[in-house]
Amino acid sequence: MQFAHFSLYASTIISLSHLGTAELAAAGLESMTVTVTGILVFQGMASALDSVLPAAWTSPEPEMMGVWTQRMLAVMTVLLFPVTALWWNITPVLLHLGQDPEVVALASVYLRAVSLGLPGFALNQVMRKYFQSQNLMRAPSIVVAIVAPVNALMNSLLVWGPDWIRVGFVGAPLAQAASFNAAGLLSVLYAVVWAPRTAWAGFDRRQAFQELGVVFSLGLSGIVMISAEWWVWQVCTLVAGSMGRMPFATHSVLLNFTGLLLQFPLSIGLATSVRVGNLLGLRRKKQATLVGKVSVIASIGVSLHNRRVIGTSLPNSWLLAFRYSIARLFNSDPQVVEGVGRLAIYLAALQLAEGVAGAAFGTLRAVGKHHYGAAVNIVSFLGFAIPLALFFASAKNWGIDGMWLGMTMGVIVLGGLSLVGVSRIDWDQAVRRAQILVGEQVDAPEDPDTVYRATAHSG
Repeated sequence: MQFAHFSLYASTIISLSHLGTAELAAAGLESMTVTVTGILVFQGMASALDSVLPAAWTSPEPEMMGVWTQRMLAVMTVLLFPVTALWWNITPVLLHLGQDPEVVALASVYLRAVSLGLPGFALNQVMRKYFQSQNLMRAPSIVVAIVAPVNALMNSLLVWGPDWIRVGFVGAPLAQAASFNAAGLLSVLYAVVWAPRTAWAGFDRRQAFQELGVVFSLGLSGIVMISAEWWVWQVCTLVAGSMGRMPFATHSVLLNFTGLLLQFPLSIGLATSVRVGNLLGLRRKKQATLVGKVSVIASIGVSLHNRRVIGTSLPNSWLLAFRYSIARLFNSDPQVVEGVGRLAIYLAALQLAEGVAGAAFGTLRAVGKHHYGAAVNIVSFLGFAIPLALFFASAKNWGIDGMWLGMTMGVIVLGGLSLVGVSRIDWDQAVRRAQILVGEQVDAPEDPDTVYRATAHSG
């Protein structure tokens, strides 16, 4: 499912990459801007539900799932306005940051067009959490399995199709916006027609707008927890843009290559978050602890397997050549392909540490440790990754190679600190917190980390 979801973004890069270097650079710039200022904001806010919905589903009060879902939808609706306004007025910001005017013009067109799909994207993020918390993993998979090929077809027709339907560059964002809205509507349709009604007791006007501060607080930390790394990658993208079109194009392809390899360990983190939350709702802390440990081990195993894909574990010539084949899928320019192949060596260490962090953060989100996750991301990326990346790229004059080396070192720090956080979880407190959030009466000690001072469900 994660791979198919990733294809919604990758197909856009692929369809535009062969229009020219400027179009590829614009696609990379808009992709990072959309991700950092929009997609990850909504995903981070929705991650607040990881600490509520799974536990609610297995608790004596499963209908609280519907209540918390309604609260999240209210917060998401408010978020749509500032994000849309930013995307429609991003041109002077990008120009001020020193980006190529031609690239900025194309990226601005893209952002305005794709903003039409923001409501559907936000809705789909909430519905995915709603389904996953009930172990209805098939629902999001069915939705993305329908939307992904349609998105690829629309990209092909609107960008490269016959004259009567082809609109060129702008066709890619229009296809993506349509796909986002289709995914949201299909998710609602699945919930209405096929999902069980146990978790939904109807719209409750009185409770739907209560405790929005709790939702926003959890979500804000979730945004930082999920988005900090991508905000830093945005800085790297801007730096790469100042190096010239070829380094920028190489960086754009490599970044998408990284995202492709990380889909598998990220899926493990998602499953971990749901399973740990379900077990907390059942008050089975020992099993929840075991799931957290096993997920990290599984993520390491998957990441080590991925190393073979990029040709860094075994010397086989076909494995070494495979990374260049992937690069050619995104761009056919020989310089770009060579740069991607050269820098792919850093992905071995980077995606291994990312896999560990992804699994660990799944557990941390389930127990409500969003604040810790946010702090770890800030320390790792602002304290280590960015300073090292800029130092190696500029002071050492290693260019894009140095930038990727610095980022890799920061991600290794992230993986280590995420494991420290999991090892320090108080599982008794985690069980009490889950009970409080779904409205169960418990005798819990006063603890500032119990969300949020035992008032999360006063309604």
